[in-house]
Amino acid sequence: MDRLKELKPIIYWSRKIAEKLKLPFYTRTQNYCVKYLARVYNDSNFKRDFQIILPLPQETDYQIVTKQPNLEPGSFDFIRDTTYNNVAVLYYGKINPNKYIDLTIDFEVRISPRIIRTYENKEFVAKICEHLYLDKAMSDDLEFYDCDDSKNNDLEIVKCLNNKVIASLEYGNPIPNLYTANQALTLNKIDCGGFDSLLASLLNKNGFKARIVSGFWAGYKENTMHAWLEVLLPNGKLIPLDPSVQQLAQQGRTKKSGDFGFLGSDRIVFSYGCCLPFIINGQKITIDLLQHPYLLSRDSSLHYVSRLDAKRL
Repeated sequence: MDRLKELKPIIYWSRKIAEKLKLPFYTRTQNYCVKYLARVYNDSNFKRDFQIILPLPQETDYQIVTKQPNLEPGSFDFIRDTTYNNVAVLYYGKINPNKYIDLTIDFEVRISPRIIRTYENKEFVAKICEHLYLDKAMSDDLEFYDCDDSKNNDLEIVKCLNNKVIASLEYGNPIPNLYTANQALTLNKIDCGGFDSLLASLLNKNGFKARIVSGFWAGYKENTMHAWLEVLLPNGKLIPLDPSVQQLAQQGRTKKSGDFGFLGSDRIVFSYGCCLPFIINGQKITIDLLQHPYLLSRDSSLHYVSRLDAKRL
């Protein structure tokens, strides 16, 4: 155990040197062929109607969709959330008794690494998710997260808060949904979403605009879900953050990208923000993260499994 502890900083700095030399694939622009599959089951003895929202890749300055999504099969509409303007697809149809239907989205995308850069869009939307971020009871008792000594420099404040979150939390117990900031402060282990909810809350509390970004890893044997952050400074600089992966890298527990001010080309963005509001069938539907499929039906006989494959071209 002591030997492993001694090796951790060596592993971390070896990784940093490799990134400087642009040796890992994620330090360079990558092209991916992506298949997103959602299999929707009907476990009942009757034909069932279904409606399900699936995420689509977003267009950004570092993520370009080079081959537009091909959607199969059945009927669908394109929809957008009314806060962040994320594009998604709403599939609808019928499933026969004790059968399933496979819904697929195939596309190609070009992704570049993300660094600290000037944000040139007109508006940076970073609406606070009230039920996911800190409530007043929690936010009044956060002495550990005080970064007053850094308040002469916005970048240093962000860096201070990022480091304090990494120091105070322990990664573990991943869930398909999003942990709240309050849970991050009270549970023994938390996944990437918990790190993000807490750090976004602290950044917003200190006057910065911060938002969660969600998607999937790309270019690995298994491309699982992931979430990270972007924060906008008053001078227009946009900083990418990934506190959970930064902690794992410091502990020698991951080979994936993620550090203060640098995120590699090994991730695909499917949505910005959280608590995303959609108007469906004349009603407002709010989704914490647009990442996994979202079944609109409350019928317990309907359920789904999903998978994303992203291969480098």
